[in-house]
Amino acid sequence: MCGLPINGLSAKVAQRQEKSSFPVGIVEGFYGRPWSHEDRLEMIRFMGTIGMNHYCYAPKDDPYHRKKWREPYPEDEYKKLKELIRACQRARVTFCFAVSPGLDIEYSNPDEVRLLLDKLELLARDGVRAFALFFDDISSTFPQTRDQQHFHSFAEAHAYLANSVYNALREKYGNVSLIVCPTEYYHSDPTPYLTELAAKLHPSVPIVWTGLGVFSARVAPRDLLRIREVTGRKPFLWDNYPVNDWDDGHIFLGPIRNRTPLMPLNLAGYWSNPMNEAELSKIPLLTIADYFRSPEAYNPETSWRNALRRVGGTRAYPYLLRAADLMAGSFLSEEEGRVLCALVGDYFEAATPASVGSLREYLQQLLELETHLDRTLANRRLFEELRPSLKRLRLHVRNLQLSLRINEIGTTSPEAIQLRAQLQRGLVAVDTPVTAPARGSEEWNKLLRDETTVFEGNVADEIFATIQQSFFSRWTAETSPSLPRVMAAPPAWRGCFGEFAVDGNFETSYTSRNPWKGGEYLAFDWQRELPKGTAIEVSVEGVERWKAIRWPELAIEVSPTGARWSKIGTVSGASASVKTQQAFRFVRLRALQDTETRVVIKELAVR
Repeated sequence: MCGLPINGLSAKVAQRQEKSSFPVGIVEGFYGRPWSHEDRLEMIRFMGTIGMNHYCYAPKDDPYHRKKWREPYPEDEYKKLKELIRACQRARVTFCFAVSPGLDIEYSNPDEVRLLLDKLELLARDGVRAFALFFDDISSTFPQTRDQQHFHSFAEAHAYLANSVYNALREKYGNVSLIVCPTEYYHSDPTPYLTELAAKLHPSVPIVWTGLGVFSARVAPRDLLRIREVTGRKPFLWDNYPVNDWDDGHIFLGPIRNRTPLMPLNLAGYWSNPMNEAELSKIPLLTIADYFRSPEAYNPETSWRNALRRVGGTRAYPYLLRAADLMAGSFLSEEEGRVLCALVGDYFEAATPASVGSLREYLQQLLELETHLDRTLANRRLFEELRPSLKRLRLHVRNLQLSLRINEIGTTSPEAIQLRAQLQRGLVAVDTPVTAPARGSEEWNKLLRDETTVFEGNVADEIFATIQQSFFSRWTAETSPSLPRVMAAPPAWRGCFGEFAVDGNFETSYTSRNPWKGGEYLAFDWQRELPKGTAIEVSVEGVERWKAIRWPELAIEVSPTGARWSKIGTVSGASASVKTQQAFRFVRLRALQDTETRVVIKELAVR
């Protein structure tokens, strides 16, 4: 019998983590609002207390990191950099300085290389020995045409620049490290670019990799093996969690998940890319530190709860836990809104006094969260970063309370009709965010006090929208019993629920909150069998993106039972009409691939 010596390998992981030479930390590499100087100093101090040892300075919106890479930092800005360097030294955290010259550098120009070295050597004279060159998020063609005569490929130019910088710094300053982020940073296939870059880059220089995709739900051993084979070295994992620059205001508070116990053995180092909200980032960062401290013993739920207690304090913990449960979902896991889903499930199963009372009590607790956190949370920065999400949550809760009331009093009463209009206004408001001014400004505080407006964000938005769809379906079942029933609908935007696609009114429509993923569908039960030869007509509204109208590509499918489906046509433009070759009762529109925009179904009809 043969098998892997798992215990021995796990011990090896633990021994490696004890060595300070293995980099585990963060890369401040997000777009949008950079951290303040105070945020950075506090984060470095925090990293030192939790065992993280590597801080990479690379904010995309620092002009001297990217757009103005040739220019030296102004004196006052460089003074702040020196303060970060000293803070890292005190915390025993490596300060890594990154530059992103790829937007416009002329690789073959010695003067350009000299300018880059001058910038790096200034920091080297102040004790920095860790550097990074980033070639991410740039065009895959040369920005300067003269480089085409000097290099036969983009990869060759990147390797040349990185080797030149690395060798020059080592020769002058000795023990210097360099990390390179390539242009193709989320592949594991042997593309010409990656293959040549790996072959020509100095073997001691790690290559950054984000996993399979910009956001990696999991990092599988076979993928790590593949990237090591392609590059001839262990990757430096840039883990894009909990970063939220791609979804402004969406707070990701859940623990790190789906990272195997032996993953560190396959890495040259690890960076987490955090959120624009520095204090809130500490919660998932604590779970990452726990994972690397003991990968085999890591328990996401236990680590997460401990992180909430440590960052928020014992008094605030019950309230912070209640809020964080609604902000724990991400591409890593849909473990979000667990209490809410359980209580609403109990209510839908049987609206007894007990289930109604429990749900109402929980919703009231959510409304009071900001008051309790204001009273118990000593970490005021954390509280200020939470306030926009708590405000958004209150609007969700009030909308849900309205749905409960409508469901209780009878759907056709005058009060119910009035509440229905009020609810619709609330559903529109929660999906119509205002642009957030500078945090802490007078305008920011003024908008936070206005309960009718919300900032960009996401507090279990999909869950609340799904629950509202269920309530609306119950309401229409009573008020319009002959209308087709919604079987499944991706969460709706601004209360444009699934029923609006089959109500016979072209002034209304179903509109999804998000683009559909391939395989997602909108399905209906026509409540009667329809004969062979029935025509199904679909009208879709295009959505503008990048100055062009985008149309989803949808399969039209039918079923007699709702279990087995037959594709009978497609929609790839404004409309489609197809006759069925079988009797059916159920109809659905299914995305054949990920859509680029939200999906708008004006009308789905049978003739």
